[in-house]
Amino acid sequence: MDGKHDEAGRPNLAEREFETGMDEAYKLNMKMIVDKMFHDGHTADAALKNVALQAVQNAVETANMVSKDALRDRALATDRLWNVDEVAHLVVNTSVFKDAIAGAVAAAVAETLAAKK
Repeated sequence: MDGKHDEAGRPNLAEREFETGMDEAYKLNMKMIVDKMFHDGHTADAALKNVALQAVQNAVETANMVSKDALRDRALATDRLWNVDEVAHLVVNTSVFKDAIAGAVAAAVAETLAAKK
């Protein structure tokens, strides 16, 4: 054993590091680079997840707004169908209704005049 190899003949890593210049500062620098790459990748992944989550939230909010509008429109249509005041107002303003009233008044006047004779 000459200090450069262990008893099995494998190179002594500590001696090799010293000879090749792989000291602690180099290892630390490599670790910092790998950690930064991992952190940057993690940050990009988190940003991508955040954008995807925002897109899903926007889609859900849009669906909620559309369904609320549909319910409001349905309620309005139902109200217009069954709201007697509004229906009566619409019916009174039609020419058919006005003609029917005029005919009924004319018949009542004619009947009254005929009864007086």
